[in-house]
Amino acid sequence: VINPNNPAGVIYPKELLQDIVAMAEEYPFGGMVIFADEIYDQITFDGNKMTHMASLCHNTLCCSFGGLSKVYRACGFRVGWLVMSGNRSRAVSYENALNLL
Repeated sequence: VINPNNPAGVIYPKELLQDIVAMAEEYPFGGMVIFADEIYDQITFDGNKMTHMASLCHNTLCCSFGGLSKVYRACGFRVGWLVMSGNRSRAVSYENALNLL
């Protein structure tokens, strides 16, 4: 889920994001993993507010991505991060794979 979306600048409503989380959490075997690309989280217009996917996930794993190059106009600096939240009990293999990187 890319929110806010580029290039259109669409910010998905909280209700739609809640529906996505509900669908992921209903999936068998502990739910689906939600990948939330939120690198544009501070670039919003007209006073619109975005909802972070991690704030909605409780029973499934959410991997949120962020970075410096877009929001802070640090072109050329590829500094980013991944934050894992939600139900991390089934995330051991993901965490181990990331540590190998």
